[in-house]
Amino acid sequence: MKTSDVEQSRESELRSLLRIVARLFECPTSGWKADLLLEEYLDELTDREVGDSLRHFWNAKQHLSVEELWQRYVDTFELKDNTTLYLAAYLYETASERALALQRLNLAYRRMGLSNQRSELSDYLPALFEFAATASMMEGAVVMQEYRPAMIRLEQTLRNMESIYADVAQACRILTDRVIQRGGGFLLQTLAGGTVQ
Repeated sequence: MKTSDVEQSRESELRSLLRIVARLFECPTSGWKADLLLEEYLDELTDREVGDSLRHFWNAKQHLSVEELWQRYVDTFELKDNTTLYLAAYLYETASERALALQRLNLAYRRMGLSNQRSELSDYLPALFEFAATASMMEGAVVMQEYRPAMIRLEQTLRNMESIYADVAQACRILTDRVIQRGGGFLLQTLAGGTVQ
């Protein structure tokens, strides 16, 4: 396999993982399909670090019904302020700072020709990961770099709570770093006068 083919394969896997993780952080209901997507994809993963995190979640989830997983999700993300999935809340103290951050995000979404099709605000973790999966790696890297500290904080809080979602948050942080690495590489290549594919 040529280097460009390997890179395209890695980028394709990264984008697929971003979409899967986005769905894993959606509220599990009876129609929730994220676990089926994950199950199909787990054996094909070449990113071992992300794969290990997602396998830990998968194994823990196997012992829970959809209703039990739903209850854990609600208890963790909807009833506690310190584990919100609205990431700007971790980074900005005032409503005006958060509003400016949301404006920047919405502008980034529009600049890429995307719209936040969700009813949630644009800093909602699943929306950010869907954006990163669709946007150029450079644009994704810029957004993920801003929200990386929030993801680290969320991961640490979930780990301290011994939440089933801590491993998914760990996968989020790893994937965020992968997007930042790839996007930074594209940016450096562009600044050096190379071509970006």
